[in-house]
Amino acid sequence: MNQPHRLSQTLRFIRRIFLCGLFCLVLPTMAAPAGTPATRVLGSLFYSPAERLAMQRQRASERPTTASAPASGSVHKLDGLVRHSSGSSTVWLNRQAMTTESASLLLGKPMAHDALRIGEIRDLTSGRRDDLLPPGSIEIQHQP
Repeated sequence: MNQPHRLSQTLRFIRRIFLCGLFCLVLPTMAAPAGTPATRVLGSLFYSPAERLAMQRQRASERPTTASAPASGSVHKLDGLVRHSSGSSTVWLNRQAMTTESASLLLGKPMAHDALRIGEIRDLTSGRRDDLLPPGSIEIQHQP
């Protein structure tokens, strides 16, 4: 006698779970006023392919050109370098953003083969390089 009672309790429980799930699915569509399209409450976690394409187009249109390069001088300081996912790079030379091609033209040699480090200053006429830290400024003390 006990088993039919347990079976009916289990079936009632499953039916309640099913009805609660169905109610949770139907409730958002009932909450929207008639005649208005259902809006997406939560946005996507990542950008859609269309949004990523729009961002890449915007980046391409904002990319610095050779016209933004500073006037040629003999002393140049490399302030920063960013490599983009598209393969191109942006270089900050004397606090001016430019493409690596513009920087290479200004320095007289390709940036990829140049050993100019971030913060290093290079004089093109004498060939002298000054590092961000002067030589001998870091001392390592060994423990006995």
